[in-house]
Amino acid sequence: MQVYYAYKSHYSEEKYLRSKLKDLKKAYSNLELEKYFVDYHYKEFQQNVAGLLPDAIKKQPYSYSLRNIASVVDNPAPIKLEDATSLFEQGRKLYNEKEFEMASTYFKKIVNFYTDSVHLPESLFMLSESYYQMADYERATDGVEFLVEQFPEHVLTGYALLRLGKIYEKHDRVEDAIMAYALIRDRFQQKDLVEQATKMLEGLQ
Repeated sequence: MQVYYAYKSHYSEEKYLRSKLKDLKKAYSNLELEKYFVDYHYKEFQQNVAGLLPDAIKKQPYSYSLRNIASVVDNPAPIKLEDATSLFEQGRKLYNEKEFEMASTYFKKIVNFYTDSVHLPESLFMLSESYYQMADYERATDGVEFLVEQFPEHVLTGYALLRLGKIYEKHDRVEDAIMAYALIRDRFQQKDLVEQATKMLEGLQ
């Protein structure tokens, strides 16, 4: 019995530490993304002010306040973001290492700042998958729905719909799951994708 209680105590402590580590990773991920947004918007604001100041100073050439501001924003550094491909590779690496919270940060950067990137559909897919792996089914569902809205014909949208069907099944939303699988069967041409959807439908009907 003594061994049992020692093991139970150790397991409980390990479970608690794992939970705390998960919370810390989430907090760090959110903080990093927030800093990224703040840095971007500050530089954008700095450039906008720098563009407006020359005309303002001409109108008020002896304004100390304006010249003081000018000294702060003079020759602002250009807005420089990380390369989308680099962000995607870092996110995918973290995902493969099962660091889903950290991976989501990189995919979010692409979704928010690289709307014209070739990596956008896959980033949306991987972001939704990251949420799914973290059992954050609400955000995973939102991600799939956004992917369907933006890229209805993309093959990754089909696989995202498979995942959405699984989420619906987990929550006993059988009719919604059937609709998701039927949409894949009727809209997409990829053989493997259609076969998976058809198999899932057969299991529910």
